Amino acid sequence: MKRISMVLTLAVFVTFVFSGFASNSYASSNTDESFKELSYSFEENNGDKEIQGVYQDVNTGDTVRFDISESGEVREVMHYINDILVVETTYNKASGQIISTDLQTGETTTYNVDDLVTPLDRQDEGSTLDSPSSGYNFVKTKYNSTWNQYGSLYKKTTVKDSTYIEVNFGPGTALGVILSAIDIIYTKGGLTSILKMIGITFSSIALDTAWYGILDAKKYLTQIEVFSQNKLGLRSEQYILEVKINGVPKQVHDGGDGRTYDQMIDDAIYNVIILG
Repeated sequence: MKRISMVLTLAVFVTFVFSGFASNSYASSNTDESFKELSYSFEENNGDKEIQGVYQDVNTGDTVRFDISESGEVREVMHYINDILVVETTYNKASGQIISTDLQTGETTTYNVDDLVTPLDRQDEGSTLDSPSSGYNFVKTKYNSTWNQYGSLYKKTTVKDSTYIEVNFGPGTALGVILSAIDIIYTKGGLTSILKMIGITFSSIALDTAWYGILDAKKYLTQIEVFSQNKLGLRSEQYILEVKINGVPKQVHDGGDGRTYDQMIDDAIYNVIILG
């Protein structure tokens, strides 16, 4: 069985911004050096979820695809390398069992999810993002010299969900087992975020080094409104992934509106003047 080279991380903290859309597809920017995201899609229909992530290992050139689904109490993860299904994993939330089959060797392994992840009591440590508010908070004003007008941007950041768990994945654990056990993956952007956090090589299918530690994740929806001349010129949503690894924060745009605040203000001014 191939193994995944993995950096041992004793404490990992992750913060997500969550999309309010039920269905969306996008290709997000990816700064991880070991792989790049080729495509990503997330769909939700009446509680059932379908996720597909396609990636390329920058060292080997291998293409890796994860087809993930959740329907009722069952989660399934299909792990492909170069379009060949290598691992199939099923998690039955009712029984608490995860069954993973290595299709290269025919070996099947059964896990109890309680042995892999343990819920923890959260202590509010705050966030580097704006505190969630029932109203929009002022962010900035910018002057546009082309149109000789000012624009002002406001945003509202709302916490949608959170996960705070201790993880205990030993050597030899298939990646599909990890992906089936972590709830945050079953949200928009969660799959790529977790893969970037783990630090894997995609041409492998199982952990070579154990992953023990704390995963702290929050999902946010950031809504944006921009005004010029007391008129609404632009309304949008943006999803920012803020990652804390051993207390060191990183931020990655993770879908939604990819424009900067200055670009949004300029576009809002244009909309008010030209489009009325």
